Amino acid sequence: MFQNDNVTVIIQRDEDTSFFKIMGELDAFSAYDFNKFVKKVIPTLTDIIVIDLSECKYISSSGISSLFYICRLCNESDTSLTISYPSKAIFRLFKTVNLHKLVDIENVMS
Repeated sequence: MFQNDNVTVIIQRDEDTSFFKIMGELDAFSAYDFNKFVKKVIPTLTDIIVIDLSECKYISSSGISSLFYICRLCNESDTSLTISYPSKAIFRLFKTVNLHKLVDIENVMS
């Protein structure tokens, strides 16, 4: 688990999938420590990672950089990555920076 004043990240695992549930705001105040956390934890996870954004209220440009960083770490370790349940506003932001071309994004919320 990762937590600071703005964001909480819970990791749950089943047989072949690890789920990141991001709750709160992934922003400049949390991105640096979040990146240090994922650098340590991603090599220990399964071959499939799903990032659940259903309770993520806001992602800043620093938060988007963190998601690109996760993409890079997953590519380096040959790990599959999916982002699920972003809000429409966050999904539009992903499309603006072409994140949707690098990672599967599923179940955009209305």
